[in-house]
Order: sequence, then structure tokens, then C-alpha cells
Amino acid sequence: MSWLKRNWIFVAIGIVALGLLGVAIGFLVKGYVSNQRALSELNKAYDELTRLYNLDPHPGTEKNDNITRAKEQQEQVRKFLKRVVEWYQRIPPIPDSAQITTEEFTARLRVTLDQLQKMAKQASVTLPRTNYAFTFESIRPKVKFEPTSLPLLATQLGEIKAICEILLNAKVMAIDSIRRERVCVEDSPEIYPMDYIRETSITNDIAVLTPYEVTFRCFSSELAGVLAGFANAQSTFIIKYLDVEPATLAITQEGTEGMEGYEFVPPPEVGGPMPRRYLTPREVYGLGPETQPEPYALPEGGYELGSGRPIRRPLPVPSRGGAQVILSETPFRVIMQVYVVKLNLPQQQTQ
Repeated sequence: MSWLKRNWIFVAIGIVALGLLGVAIGFLVKGYVSNQRALSELNKAYDELTRLYNLDPHPGTEKNDNITRAKEQQEQVRKFLKRVVEWYQRIPPIPDSAQITTEEFTARLRVTLDQLQKMAKQASVTLPRTNYAFTFESIRPKVKFEPTSLPLLATQLGEIKAICEILLNAKVMAIDSIRRERVCVEDSPEIYPMDYIRETSITNDIAVLTPYEVTFRCFSSELAGVLAGFANAQSTFIIKYLDVEPATLAITQEGTEGMEGYEFVPPPEVGGPMPRRYLTPREVYGLGPETQPEPYALPEGGYELGSGRPIRRPLPVPSRGGAQVILSETPFRVIMQVYVVKLNLPQQQTQ
């Protein structure tokens, strides 16, 4: 103790020196660890650079800067998207407002259904039944809706109105049914299965495709008008499925005989084979018939038996007054599955 008292200054300096030495060792260890971490990151960056240079194509060199070219191509894609947006016009929902209320939707629903019914009457288009609801049979009597249901129903109402306007402008003979997907809890496919389909919307990074199924009856000219209407529409429609069959056959298959404006006519019975006409030797070698055909009076059945060989003769066509019938066409029953295309691009990609 006497030594410490005499040399306390030396002891204090030694303790301070040991503390500083410990601090220096700590900084050294910390710096070593940081250097190792930096070296590891540098090696990873070097390996990534080696991998990029070994790619085909690689990022490029001073003479061939592929990174700059990639940025230029991104700009070209943005310009292309701007032009594409002009061809994919949005079908306005009904009603088209940011915050849709139940009162507003129900009022616009009644007005829209009434407009479509009047348009069908003016175009002489037969609807499935009186006061047809155009797939909104389960929605029309309701007075309460979930807040998330109203925007979806408003969108479908606007899209169905656009599809029906194309059919009515083409003046099809009749609309048998329109079907849509179920989008909310208020829809009732178990009560009204004829209004809904099993398919659901397809969503990706670019667009949303919403399915609809339309069944109608028309002639070939009206079917062409429907296809032209979808092709020339401002919005984009994709016809995914098209089934065409004779309307009389469809009526018989579904057991709806007696439908107004249609009558199923069974095919005529096919009789036995007509007698075969044998050629004479002069006709075989192209020398013409042996004798000039004489005027004939046809017996019942449309043919007569000549001397030793059967000769088929055509039945005379009775003379009819008025215009001559050039084409006799039967109506078609068309089942068409249509997808409505709605762009789903972020706003910054089109700017």
C-alpha cells in the first residue's frame, strides 16, 4: 500500500493506458468486421457483374449501351400504352358517380330497364317475358345493398345496357336470355339460375375480362349486324364463343313448341330411288341424242318409262305471279359468350 501511495500517479496512468488499449482493440475488431462485410459485398457485386456480362444480351459496352436502349424501349412501350387506352374506352357505370347510394342505384335501375324495354318494343324485338329485368330480376325488388355491392352492380348494368343496345340496333328477332356472373351477395342464382353463368372475371396486370352470355334469334343479316356492332363499338368486346343452330330445331329440342312466330316443320319423307337413266351409244361418245326430244305430258310421279329403258323427266314448274324467290332462309338461334375488356393499367404507366 505504501508503494501505491508513493506511485499512485504511475498506477493511474497505467489504468488509463489499459482502458485506451481496450478501446483501440474494440475499434480494431469492429473495423475488421466492417472490412470483411464490405469485402463480401464487393465480391457479390463482382459476381453479379460477371453474370451480367455473360448474359446474352449483356448490359453492353461503351459502343453498345444496352441499358440506354432498354430505357428507350420502355419509353416506346409507354407511348404504345397511351395509344391503346384510346381504343379501350371505359363503359360508364349506371349510375356513374364516386359514391353510389342505394336510392340512386335503384332509381337508375328502374329507368334503365324501362328504356331497354321501350327500345326493344320500338325495334320489334321479342323479349323473354313481359317486364323483363335483363338479369336483374333478383336485384330489382331489393331496397338494401351492401356498400361494396353497388359499384359492381352499377358496372354490370352499364355493360349489359351497352350489349343490349348493339342487339337492338341490329334488330334481331328475339332475345331469349342474357346471363352474367354473380358479383355480390344480393344476387340469387339459386332462385333465378337463368340470369347467371358459372364463369367469373379474368384479371391480370393489363386488363379485366368480364363474361356475359347472350342468346337470341335472328337471320344471317342480323347476325352480321351484331358482329359488326361489337367490332365497331368504342369499348372493346371479345366474342369468346359462338354457337349457331336453326331456330326451329332449337325450339323442338327445348320443348317450346307453339312459340309465337315459329312453327316446327318436319323434314319431308324421302321416297325410294328414282329410276336411273341409261345413256345411248351416241350420247356416250358425244354424238348427241338419237332423236330430238319430243314434247311430253308428264304423268304423276315426275318420270315415265321409255321403250325398254327408264327415262327421268323433270316435273313442270307452275307459273307464279309476283317476284321470284331467290333465297328462302330460316331463322337462327345464336348463343354468344362475350367478354367486356376493361384496362387495369396503373395511371403512371400511361403517362
